[in-house]
Amino acid sequence: MQDTRDRRAAIFVAGVYAGAILFVLSVLVYVGRIQVSLPAPLVAFASECMKDWARRFGLA
Repeated sequence: MQDTRDRRAAIFVAGVYAGAILFVLSVLVYVGRIQVSLPAPLVAFASECMKDWARRFGLA
């Protein structure tokens, strides 16, 4: 039982660290400190996903 709890705690901590790193990177990209060039199909896919979510939540 303790092993499962330890494993869940480790996964949670790893998720928190990963989320913090992604948040910092996204802020740096947003303010222009990091320049990112993405392939056009990936950008188009992300745009369609965002439009879909906006429609689902009544934002568009």
